[in-house]
Amino acid sequence: MKLATETAASLQQCQIHLPFGLIGLADLQRFDLFHIDGSWPFMSMRSVGDDGINFVVMEPQGVIPGYELELNEEDADALQIQSTEDALVLNIVTIHSSRPLFVSVNLAGPLVLNRTSLVGKQVIIGRSSKYSVRHVLIDHRKTEGIA
Repeated sequence: MKLATETAASLQQCQIHLPFGLIGLADLQRFDLFHIDGSWPFMSMRSVGDDGINFVVMEPQGVIPGYELELNEEDADALQIQSTEDALVLNIVTIHSSRPLFVSVNLAGPLVLNRTSLVGKQVIIGRSSKYSVRHVLIDHRKTEGIA
C-alpha cells in the first residue's frame, strides 16, 4: 500500500505506542508526542518512563517533495491501516550541531502510525536506496565555511 504523507496538525499532545520499539531501542515503546511551539514542522516525541529520552520528529508532508512509502501488507494489517487516510507518517530528525546549524532527517526508517489507535511501527522502506537515513534538511556549515 502506498502512503501519502498526511498532516498531524490536528493532533494535540497524545501518547503513541510502538509495540516493537524503535530499531535499536526495543524497550522504548510508549511516547508522548506534541508540537514544539514556533518550530513547525518539528514535534517532540518523548519516551514515557524513567528514561525520558526525547526525539525530534517531523511529518514529511510539505517539507520533502515527492516523499512516499510503500507499506507491506503484513504491516498494514498489523496496524489496521486500510487506506492512506488511516496512516500518520513521522520521521526522526537529528540535530548534529546548532552553531553552525546542521539538521538531517531519516527518510529510510519512518514511523508509521494508525491515526486512530496511535499504534505504530518503525519500518524500513524497501526502496531505501531512494531515501537516506541522513537526508539534509538544514546545512549552514557551508555558509560559515566549515563543511
